[in-house]
Amino acid sequence: MSISVRVRCENGATLPSYATDGASGMDVRAIEEVTIAPLERALVSTGLFFELPEGFESNILGYK
Repeated sequence: MSISVRVRCENGATLPSYATDGASGMDVRAIEEVTIAPLERALVSTGLFFELPEGFESNILGYK
C-alpha cells in the first residue's frame, strides 16, 4: 500500500530526516531555540504542515 502525504515547509523549516542508519523514525527539528525544564511541556514550532489522507494519523514524540 502507498499513500500520498503533502508536506509544506515554512519559515526556514527542514524536512524530517533519519539521523542514523537503522533509525526507526525521522527527526523533526524546531525552527526556534527553546529550553524546556524537566517535566515541563511547551509548544515548539517546526514550520511543517502535513496533509494526510482521511483515516491516517501521524505521531510526533518528544524525548531526550
